[in-house]
Amino acid sequence: MSGNAANGTPQSSRGRSRRQTVAETFLAQMLERERRQEAEVHTEIERAGEGPSSMASASPCNSPHTEQTPSDRVKVEEARALNLSTHRVDTVFGKVSKFRNFKASPLHQSFHIENLRNISSTCPSESVLIQANSERAAVPLDGNGGRVAVFELSKPGKLPDGVVPCLIHSNNVLDFAWDPFDNYRLVVACDDGWLHVWKIPPGGLTESTSEPAHSFVAHMDRISFINFHPLAQGVLATGSADMCMRIWDLSNRVTKIFIPIEEEQIQLFGFAWSPCGTKFATVSKDGILRVYRPRVEPILIAEALGPNGFRGGRVIWVLNGRYIIAVGFNRTCERQIHMYNASNYEKVSTIGMDVSPSVLIPYYDEDSSVLFLTGRVR
Repeated sequence: MSGNAANGTPQSSRGRSRRQTVAETFLAQMLERERRQEAEVHTEIERAGEGPSSMASASPCNSPHTEQTPSDRVKVEEARALNLSTHRVDTVFGKVSKFRNFKASPLHQSFHIENLRNISSTCPSESVLIQANSERAAVPLDGNGGRVAVFELSKPGKLPDGVVPCLIHSNNVLDFAWDPFDNYRLVVACDDGWLHVWKIPPGGLTESTSEPAHSFVAHMDRISFINFHPLAQGVLATGSADMCMRIWDLSNRVTKIFIPIEEEQIQLFGFAWSPCGTKFATVSKDGILRVYRPRVEPILIAEALGPNGFRGGRVIWVLNGRYIIAVGFNRTCERQIHMYNASNYEKVSTIGMDVSPSVLIPYYDEDSSVLFLTGRVR
């Protein structure tokens, strides 16, 4: 019996190893076929003389989804079940950047803004703590009500020890965003459901002010996020604890699209428009990644398992909208990165990072195809 037992274990291990090898081979073939098809599309575009900018036509926003046969789907799922947790991202969808390693170096001290004090400790994890455009940066500060300081990037140096001029609100600031089409317009969301639209004067703030250009009630409860549309001027998306999302026309301050949130979502953690602006993705407390197409019925077009932790999460579109990245936690508070194929919304890879209470905030650089991750330390 000891001889049979000794012989049985290697056979079982060899059998599983053989199945895993077959699954890895099949998955590699499928991914190679997808890369080959994509390369052929890019070649045809270049031959037609449309240039590299026409690559957007091959993105999921504009191209139909290629269907797989049921047997192919079964094999792909089996392969992913064996390899999803162990694959590195670069082995899953190929090398996408010529930059293998990055080393961040701060600019010279003459470009720094120093002596920045009293940064808000109450701004929620759903908010990005610092928002900047090419001319100025906005930072929430502690103090009565909600305060947001605005610094001109053309005026670096050490801040005075006294009071810093800022935008004053009657309630706590939860999120804020610069208008991508107007470097002087800042929209601030507060915990009373109001949106405040500010116009920063040329040259920056010289004194504190509590009079925005416009203020209006956007939701009946605290606002979780605000996010400007990447291509349409004056279009803003908001989400709230009143279990709805709204898409606003800021020129008239009216709701153009109302999207109810299901009760099982509990709380929205992250929101991101696709590069083409026809879709957006969300991650929520119920651990589901959802993709919406707001101008077409049904609005909700896809769901997938996302980060299943309850501490928070973020979502972002990468590689010209061909993939979606969701960042969050698992049940043991390990920070994780999840990648999805935006053509079929299937999970491509999951990478565990470390154990930390800080929510990772993703930033994507289109030029180098590099994803940067930052975290807030309290």
